[in-house]
Amino acid sequence: MKQRSGFTLIEMLVVIAGLGVVLAIATGLIYSMVKIDRTTRDRAAAHQTLRRLAADFRSDAHAAVKFAAAEAAGKVPAWEFQMPEAGRNVRYWAEARGLVREEHSGGKAVRREAYRLPESHTASMVLEGDAPIAVLRVRPSGPDAALSGGPLFRVDAALASDHRFAKVGGK
Repeated sequence: MKQRSGFTLIEMLVVIAGLGVVLAIATGLIYSMVKIDRTTRDRAAAHQTLRRLAADFRSDAHAAVKFAAAEAAGKVPAWEFQMPEAGRNVRYWAEARGLVREEHSGGKAVRREAYRLPESHTASMVLEGDAPIAVLRVRPSGPDAALSGGPLFRVDAALASDHRFAKVGGK
């Protein structure tokens, strides 16, 4: 009998099955890595947005002379900082999936910014303490709120603590 060189059908099926298992594991790992990357990017973007919101909120509160509840367009509850310059104010209000900041001067909207909040979170603002401190809270809402253990993000800012707008020498 003549000896044949090569592989049998069984050997080829075993190799193909082994490669299929390795490919399935690699595909699962790549999917997991892409999902982790997306989650990390979303968290980084949310963190950057909250940092920007905190900086704007503090700046507005420090420059403001008064903080009060107000109404935004469409009868939406809003919070308003009144600035020392006549006719200038800054309003904040909540929209679906975000918070909006709008500057007004002379009754006209001059600038508008939207801050996207993390998934299923809400924002609230209150005035606390004897020395007026405006507080911005961003916290989870919905069924997972009880598991989170409190505010995700809190910004405290003292009203009228920016003295750049104070009159020099009583003038």
